[in-house]
Amino acid sequence: MNMKWNIFKITLCFFLSFFIMGTSTFASDFGMDTIPMEASEIEKIWKNVQMRKVEPSVEILSPIISFDVSPNGDVAIGLKENEIRIFDSNNVLVSCLKFNNTGSYYIRWNEANLVIFCVRGSLLLEVTSSGDFVRMCEIDEQSLSTVKAWYQVRQNREKMVSGCTYKVKNNMGAFYNTFAAGSYSQLEKTDVDGKAILLYDVNTQLLQKRIVITILILTGLGIVIASFIRSFIVYYVKPVEKQEAMPLDKKF
Repeated sequence: MNMKWNIFKITLCFFLSFFIMGTSTFASDFGMDTIPMEASEIEKIWKNVQMRKVEPSVEILSPIISFDVSPNGDVAIGLKENEIRIFDSNNVLVSCLKFNNTGSYYIRWNEANLVIFCVRGSLLLEVTSSGDFVRMCEIDEQSLSTVKAWYQVRQNREKMVSGCTYKVKNNMGAFYNTFAAGSYSQLEKTDVDGKAILLYDVNTQLLQKRIVITILILTGLGIVIASFIRSFIVYYVKPVEKQEAMPLDKKF
């Protein structure tokens, strides 16, 4: 019995050692398991990303898809059009970054740097607040830890830092709020005294845009329905009425 137990322990230790050695190249970032990348691959992807610091556009219509607040109160807002806006603790816009990306992305602060999680391509990219390269690695999508971390990243809608509450929301009515799931028109900051200000607000612009789209869709549906009714009358109702109006001797 003792011999069998010893053999079992040796076998178990062997498999545990093999597992640890096999996963030693992995690291953990915000709960996600990551895999190192070749320098040549990093250089190629970074060139395609084209991260750059730009002047923020005066007219803003893009909704928020992600945001984060650093421990010192700096706020980063990720917009749908691949634009990241950075505000300092005094709510002043200090930087605006643009980059190339296809698909959704999420952002997190890592001390003074920004980490960007790109869903398509399973990519983790870290840059400075000025857009300079820091590091890049691949996200291991097969890891259970990564699955859990993705869920937490996607569900980030509210944060509390130094007594201040930061919350993304939509204020376009129940109907339009439902169709805006996953993106937000406002970022509200409530300080320790309960005073609320909007750091970012495109609610009116997005609501107007969606009302116009709704009108166009309803107009299109109305035209389709009207065409169907007209075709039904021309090809079915009128021939039947004409047949019924004919004398009996001409019907047969």
